Amino acid sequence: MNCSQIYIGLEFALDEIESENFSVELISDGDVEFHSLKTILKQNYIYYLAPHTGCGCGWEVLNTETEYDRRSKQSLKALEIFIKATCLNQTAYILTCNQSAVGTIPEMQLETNTEIFITNLERLRPKFGGTQARLHILKS
Repeated sequence: MNCSQIYIGLEFALDEIESENFSVELISDGDVEFHSLKTILKQNYIYYLAPHTGCGCGWEVLNTETEYDRRSKQSLKALEIFIKATCLNQTAYILTCNQSAVGTIPEMQLETNTEIFITNLERLRPKFGGTQARLHILKS
């Protein structure tokens, strides 16, 4: 599997979320990827953000008139709402990468704000087959 992955690092704990279109899952220190993600995100709490598919494939919007695409767009909207609410007056570290690049040092580090991140999310995250990892530092 070679999907786009989105992780967020925060200094505060969140309740996990699981809905039809979006979920937030805590990566605990017992998880394999935790320590490599912690060296990149440097925050106490790391969460995996998942779309409707449960894996990063669901972030891919193909711009077709299909149920899958409709759900992917709903997942992106839920991600937008989550990030806006979570990053209010907080700094958040978001890692976007391909599944094969989880834990690798990001090739890019971008400091931005929530609005710009959401507006540009489609081009900021890696596409299928791409391996580029990007660290986004979102300032409120």
